[in-house]
Amino acid sequence: VAALKSIISTNKFAAKSVYLSLSGQNALIPFIKVPAMTTEPEKIRELVTFEAKSRIPYALDEVVWDYQLIDNPDGADEIDAMLVSVKNEEVIRITDAVESLGKKVKSVEVSPTALYNAVRANGIGDTQCEMILNIGGKSSTLVFVDGPRFFVRSIPIAGNYITQQIAKEFNIP
Repeated sequence: VAALKSIISTNKFAAKSVYLSLSGQNALIPFIKVPAMTTEPEKIRELVTFEAKSRIPYALDEVVWDYQLIDNPDGADEIDAMLVSVKNEEVIRITDAVESLGKKVKSVEVSPTALYNAVRANGIGDTQCEMILNIGGKSSTLVFVDGPRFFVRSIPIAGNYITQQIAKEFNIP
């Protein structure tokens, strides 16, 4: 909270609403397929919820979770979805810190989905396969996009690890 308060003060951020992106290292992001039995959003949510119960290794009330439907170019008999879940404690820890500074959290996203949505919004990978690598402090996000198909992974190697390895190699504290 102290570091966040310092950043806000130093940079004179006046915005009252905040959109958060959490590290992908703390998220579980499985891809699922559910039968395309309906186009009704409520029924699709029921199907995804049923699948989420078997894919998320915690009770659904212990996590904040949601899903995003993915275009399926291969057929109409299945609906592809990307599930995203983060433990409640992790989300509450971050949102409480931000809200304690008088900010209102409008939404919470994880970095892999934020990167994927930015890629899609900018047309990256629409005509050829492209790779995007976002190197963070504690984890990196890798996205491959090839038309409607994509692959997303969080990798627990990032800037801090690279810096530590360079310091170790050169025997620098």
